[in-house]
Amino acid sequence: MNQLVDRVGHLEASAITIGEEVSEMKLVTDDVRRWKLRHRWLGVTGIAARALGISQAEAIRRIIFVIMG
Repeated sequence: MNQLVDRVGHLEASAITIGEEVSEMKLVTDDVRRWKLRHRWLGVTGIAARALGISQAEAIRRIIFVIMG
């Protein structure tokens, strides 16, 4: 019976550790998701800028100018 109690206690401790690690992974996953969204935005900006005949840096500068005022 003591052996069973020890094994269940060990299993519970392992489950808590895994839960903490998963919550840390979620933060990293959210950061990566944000990076990918930014990358897509920059890609779309670049394609639109090329269609208009301006550089991507100039397009970003113009967008920031419009947003900031």
